[in-house]
Amino acid sequence: MLNFTQMPQLSLTEYLWMIPLGIVAGLVGSAMNRMLLGFQTLYGRLPAVARPMIALALALPVGLWLPMALGGGEELIGFAEKATGGVALLAVLLVVKMVFTSTSFGSGVPGDIFMPILATGTLAGSISGILATHAGVPAAHIPVFAVCAMAGALAASVKAPVTSILLTVEMSGTLVHMLPVTACAFIALMVSDLLGVRPVYTALLDRYTASHPDSGVSDAGDAAGSGSRRGNVIMEFPVEAGSPAAGARIGDVDWPSPAAVVDVRRGDDEVVPSRDVVLTPGDYVLVMFPVSGLVRMRAGIRALCSPDAKASDAQAADAQAADAETTASSERAARPRTSDGTRRAI
Repeated sequence: MLNFTQMPQLSLTEYLWMIPLGIVAGLVGSAMNRMLLGFQTLYGRLPAVARPMIALALALPVGLWLPMALGGGEELIGFAEKATGGVALLAVLLVVKMVFTSTSFGSGVPGDIFMPILATGTLAGSISGILATHAGVPAAHIPVFAVCAMAGALAASVKAPVTSILLTVEMSGTLVHMLPVTACAFIALMVSDLLGVRPVYTALLDRYTASHPDSGVSDAGDAAGSGSRRGNVIMEFPVEAGSPAAGARIGDVDWPSPAAVVDVRRGDDEVVPSRDVVLTPGDYVLVMFPVSGLVRMRAGIRALCSPDAKASDAQAADAQAADAETTASSERAARPRTSDGTRRAI
């Protein structure tokens, strides 16, 4: 999709342009987050049948006059990287792409937001590069601006700067532009943090779990809906060093009833979970249990596979002993005194 090897390397003085470029990328990424979540909230007030109709009504004129704004955005990225259009056209494409992506995704129609975020960042970077040419930046460096802003917008929206940097390096196949990409990504992330923007995927997950309490993907959902569900579920738990399960045979571990270990993954191998198999730190055990007891089962198995379980048991024992001592002291203090000053049993 992109070919960084054909782009010239920035000079040291031109690295200063990564500061305003990172700010622009952070603003674009933050705006994408706000628009995606905002349009989803607005669509929630409309009937489900009318939501795709609105997205379709917008898609028709966009497809007729700006067809590049449709789809994921691969064509837009190539167009913005080459900077073949003027600032006005790129700005129109940027606004239309942001609005169209927000309306389409918010309507509930199946689609992705990853590539559109990259496309909007690339457009913003290309616009910034064209404007920078009026200040003496060579026109050959516009693609570098586009790529750096692409990584910055992704970092600001997803709040994953390392992923954004590595993604850019992977697409380029070279480390030549890693420093300006890194600078732009972290500056954009700082702008996003200052604006109080949440990671878009985290916000979408929270909304999904809040609207689907029976999905079983959150503790709140487990408590609300697990008791009404039927069937079995299989969950994977890592065996950590120092946990009660580490170094013990499967048959000797006190698994919560009626849970059953159905598989053990050890590196790239799978071990048949017989009673004599000894669990080692780093193993992953797959346990099947009724979905109706999801909360209790998951908590019990996590305690067996976590090294904090022993410490928690010791703390619980100490707390019980302290409570017993406090109760005994209170009872002694409540006893009436006899004439010689001693406590009399009640």
